[in-house]
Amino acid sequence: MGIKQLLPFVSSIIHKSSIDKFKNKKAAIDGYALLHRIATRNPRQIVLNNDYSFIVNGMLEYLKFFNTHKIIPIFVFDGATLPSKKGVEEERLNRRKSAYSNALKYEKEGKQIEALVCWKQAIDITPFHASKVINAFHKRGVQCIVAPYEADAQMAYLSRTGYVDVVICEDSDMIPYGCSVVLFKLNVVSNTCDVYQAQDLPKTPFGINITLFQLQITCILSGCDYFQGVNGIGLKKALKIVGSCKTIKQVILSLKKNYNKPLPNNLEEQLNDALFTFNHQYIYDIEEKTIIPLTDFEGNETTELIERTLGKKLDQGSVIQIAEGKIDPNTLEPFKNNEIDIFDFEPIPEIKQFQTSQKSPKWCVDDILKKVHPQNEENEDSNELVSGEEESKLDSQPISEIKIEEPQSTVQRKDDFHEETEIKSNIIDNDPFEPENSFTFIQEDLTSLKRVRYEENNDDELTELSTFSNKTPSDIEQPLSKRKFE
Repeated sequence: MGIKQLLPFVSSIIHKSSIDKFKNKKAAIDGYALLHRIATRNPRQIVLNNDYSFIVNGMLEYLKFFNTHKIIPIFVFDGATLPSKKGVEEERLNRRKSAYSNALKYEKEGKQIEALVCWKQAIDITPFHASKVINAFHKRGVQCIVAPYEADAQMAYLSRTGYVDVVICEDSDMIPYGCSVVLFKLNVVSNTCDVYQAQDLPKTPFGINITLFQLQITCILSGCDYFQGVNGIGLKKALKIVGSCKTIKQVILSLKKNYNKPLPNNLEEQLNDALFTFNHQYIYDIEEKTIIPLTDFEGNETTELIERTLGKKLDQGSVIQIAEGKIDPNTLEPFKNNEIDIFDFEPIPEIKQFQTSQKSPKWCVDDILKKVHPQNEENEDSNELVSGEEESKLDSQPISEIKIEEPQSTVQRKDDFHEETEIKSNIIDNDPFEPENSFTFIQEDLTSLKRVRYEENNDDELTELSTFSNKTPSDIEQPLSKRKFE
């Protein structure tokens, strides 16, 4: 879920950039975000048949994308369910169940578009899917980490310790977690992303003297994964209430003074729990191969508080096996049939752009030619569409470099499960990894996507990437503008 409206709130410091500006940088990548994006390309098959091979192939395509742009990836996956998010996870489970029922109902009624929306909403990516991807990545020497609990905290640790240069994800939680550089809205078609740098945060409405505590408590009051927020309070009002407060008690007093509605009796406890989760969630120490809190405990925390918010501290053996993707982080049981024969999967075509289609590149080129030479469509069976020389040239040309006409506002598709349907809109849900004007069906073809070639502009080059120095307990009260950067 992230922090509602946080990215628009700090939009003045977020700028569009070419992904190529991060060449040779090490990136922590939110694995589950990519898994979900891939699953939405074939939702019915994923939900009904648990088709993990489709997901693995999709992740290998993303790996090729990062390798093409010379970004060093470290894929980070969620581990066990965090106790602080129990309520959120239950809501998501109920929504998935409801979506599944609605998908079946809409299919019986012949409402293909509505059914497709529900199939996407019913997708449940599990540690089993992640284990298959991790195994395929390990065969290729790619580094992967399964966090003890949330990937967000693990990526924050990698960023704040300088182990990675950037974090690639879609979760605005990375900002209150203290990540130094985050790439949002990665677009694999235009090769662009939205760049956030923590050192610019004082230039936003948060102000020059904002501390990590004030940033976090402002986000918590407006609503986050660990606390639903105070009704009627958004980021702007929350920031005004927090002001220069340095403790939860001061925030409560300010709330009582500036908020005219009744407050929950246990509000202080809920705020403390959420803040505790942000700062002390368990992560995997890569060098020591053990489980540690994101920042050290202060020493007065009770076992009940820790287990209620962060979960149990696992033994070192289990933590290592979880981190390597060998056992289920929730059940601690080994995954069955984890070995994958890579020949089970369709070969990945050598193209520069990310390909989401299940159809072959040759098929796509043929279709492109029909669009480019509509006058020859009548002779498509005569094999005289283009000369042999032209066809050879096109076969060797990357699909990404072939100019494709602008898609029409009305698009038609036909897939394995549904009859041909007319679409009046090119977008049905928010997919941050696709251009906004594209619409994905179970078997989409590349010709429906607008290929945007990124053109260098006159914007200043991205400033030198910086990372937080190792965080000490006192850092939470230190203005972010005065933090030490390497």
